Amino acid sequence: MASVGERKKAFKPMLPSQFQSRGAQKTSDGASQGNGGLRTENKTTFRFFSNQQGGERAETTGRSSLASCLGETSDMLQKMRANSLTRAKAGPTRAREVGRAKQAKPPPVKFFSHNNEKSVDSYFSSKLSKSIESLTQSTDMMKLSRSKNAPAKTNGLLFKCKCRRFKVGKAESRYPSDVRFFDDRIEYCFVRESQFGKDHIAMVMFYRDMVSAKLSEQQGSFVYRIPRELHHYFQDYEPENQTHVMKVKFDRQSEVAEFKENVLPVIRGSML
Repeated sequence: MASVGERKKAFKPMLPSQFQSRGAQKTSDGASQGNGGLRTENKTTFRFFSNQQGGERAETTGRSSLASCLGETSDMLQKMRANSLTRAKAGPTRAREVGRAKQAKPPPVKFFSHNNEKSVDSYFSSKLSKSIESLTQSTDMMKLSRSKNAPAKTNGLLFKCKCRRFKVGKAESRYPSDVRFFDDRIEYCFVRESQFGKDHIAMVMFYRDMVSAKLSEQQGSFVYRIPRELHHYFQDYEPENQTHVMKVKFDRQSEVAEFKENVLPVIRGSML
């Protein structure tokens, strides 16, 4: 039995050129031995590829496999993207909502600056003062109509007409109102507009409180002044200002003549 060292010596690798030359040698020997007899060819063939050809085949195979992998990956990403879009449009599923308590969003916090607080306070204070003023006027009218000490409408009535223009200082009214001249006072309603609507002010002016009362026949109006501040006209009427007067304008000339004859002497007598 041969040892390992002998086997190594006995086995010698052969090159491709040696394989080709042996085949050629066997062919030539067979041809020389067959003189006139049968030709027997003992041919051993091997196919070898050069390094360049093998590299090209490996490179082509690698490219095709890489392209197929990239194609499959692209298809998978497209499917995942389509599934995510479908889920987003459909909304959260019940499985996700199970076991999760819905939290209510807290209301937004409103911040008010110092200037905003001032504007709000001034707005509400002005609105409150207007409401109190209107309530006071309504109370005065109710007291005037229901008071036992107040004279009846027909008691001492000298003259009655309807006028459409009135003036108290800087305030003017163009709303019609009945004007009643009694033996001691004049009564009418002054209507003025404000940001909260129309204010109806009951005017009850006594002759004894009037100064500079006169009749302007050219203008057809009764003009007088009150030498004190008026509760509802503290911004419109200044008693120290001689140009601030109170005026009642008649509509007809016949009313001017009747006032001059029946009412004006009574007013002048009460002023003395």
